[in-house]
Amino acid sequence: MLIPENAQLRAALVALEQAQLNLAFTSILAPSKGVIESFNVDIGHYCQAGQPLATFVSTHDVWIQADMRENNIANIKPGDEVEYALDVAPGRVFEGTVRSVGYGVSSGGRTNRGDLPTVSSSKGWLRDPQRFPVIIGLEDDGSAVLWRSGGQADVLVYTGNNHIFNLIGWFQIRIISLLSYAR
Repeated sequence: MLIPENAQLRAALVALEQAQLNLAFTSILAPSKGVIESFNVDIGHYCQAGQPLATFVSTHDVWIQADMRENNIANIKPGDEVEYALDVAPGRVFEGTVRSVGYGVSSGGRTNRGDLPTVSSSKGWLRDPQRFPVIIGLEDDGSAVLWRSGGQADVLVYTGNNHIFNLIGWFQIRIISLLSYAR
């Protein structure tokens, strides 16, 4: 394409190309399946580069982080069966498996990506055991519509073939799930 010698026309063409490029950058594509939360943008709003406009909550790979006491994780290993009850679904119990068990936690506030996870613990007269993150993979697709980022769950990990303790735990998670109606 021949560009005329007229400086104003050249500037207008450059501005048009820049506007077309900027318009192409206005399309926002989700990286996976999920939902948009807290989207407060309307026609005529301007934003700056790097300014968050919304929160994207992925529903592609969802898990539960159960912060377990260090004196309870000795027998937990990846692949162990898990049952969990969601506060948002009283009376229902779902299944999952242990994906990983944390090997370290930070004693202070989290400052950088890649730092050890920070797990809050209560400060009381007796020292509360440290808690370590146990990541639970969720296998029950029927609960997918109920999952909420930051929601609460009660988790039971089956760590062995002790039939008596497993039976007690089986009843306990179901009673806790039913008690969610009253909470």
